[in-house]
Amino acid sequence: MSWGNFRHWIALVFCVAMAGLVIKFPELFDWPIESYLQKNIGLVLFPWLTLLAGIMNHTAKKHLIGAVLIIAAAATYINVLGPSISSDVLILLAIHLPIFYWFVYGWSRLGALQHDGAARLQFLRHNGDLLVLSAVLGAAGLLTMLMTFALYELIGIEITEVHVTNIITWGAPAVPLTATFVLILNPDLVKNISPLVAKIFTPLVLFVLATFTLGLLLTQQTVYQDRQVLLVLNGVLIAVMALILFSISALSKAGTSNIQLGLLFVLSAICLLDNTIALSSVSWRLLEMGLTPNRIAIFGANVLIWIHLFKVALALWQTWRKAESKEKVEQAIAGYLPVYAIWCAVVCFVFPWLF
Repeated sequence: MSWGNFRHWIALVFCVAMAGLVIKFPELFDWPIESYLQKNIGLVLFPWLTLLAGIMNHTAKKHLIGAVLIIAAAATYINVLGPSISSDVLILLAIHLPIFYWFVYGWSRLGALQHDGAARLQFLRHNGDLLVLSAVLGAAGLLTMLMTFALYELIGIEITEVHVTNIITWGAPAVPLTATFVLILNPDLVKNISPLVAKIFTPLVLFVLATFTLGLLLTQQTVYQDRQVLLVLNGVLIAVMALILFSISALSKAGTSNIQLGLLFVLSAICLLDNTIALSSVSWRLLEMGLTPNRIAIFGANVLIWIHLFKVALALWQTWRKAESKEKVEQAIAGYLPVYAIWCAVVCFVFPWLF
């Protein structure tokens, strides 16, 4: 296992320190913390993730500098708008800006291979591995912190709220940054865990989603009448979509069976049905209750996800039943990513002017 060199460690320490400092800005400059975080929560991680990965991967300077400038320009633009942004749009920014920054990070990581479907899929695999390793490191960090508090309490030393706040301030961004550091140096460290997670959870999620969809069809009116149900349904769609993407990203690995392909196809088909119901509900709300930034954003996201799911389901069917190349599935998943990036940019930079 590789632990890098002195230059790598300096980059990691610098990025962790700057990420924590971003969280501290409202306290240092007496800024309203809620509106600050809504507009800048993505700055806690993605600029430093981009910088750390760029330094360690020897990313071409034009891509690294370009990514940093795009993130800086986006952050400046959003903050300059200031109080003119409505509360509804602020919530949308808090959701979409980090996603936009993630796309910029991906663009810098891919560099000259940004149009290569296999490279995009490899980037998705990296993000899946990053989530797994971050969860492990986060759990270990939390356990260590709790153990430390308990031991100090035994000898009469009280850990104050200030200590806890500072630990969380720098510890939270340190987890994904350290995970990225370790994975770049040891790319094969958790490569077998991600496909295992996908294979275990795909049938379980398929069963839950199938029963949920049956109940949804029997109580369809609830989606149209209760806004909370619609929000939960969209959350389920996003979660299942992530599982499908996560599973598909492992399809090119050896040993993927027809059973796994069939499960993924059925899962994507059921998810497509649920998305159709959600889309009809959002359309009804737009027609009956008028235009709002939230409804337009949800409608646009549902349309994009529906199209993407259809492409993925079709590619899975062709691969599963017609024994076509798995590259079709890879292209269906990876080729659509820029569409999401464009939509995030529209929500982040156009919506504040429209609403």
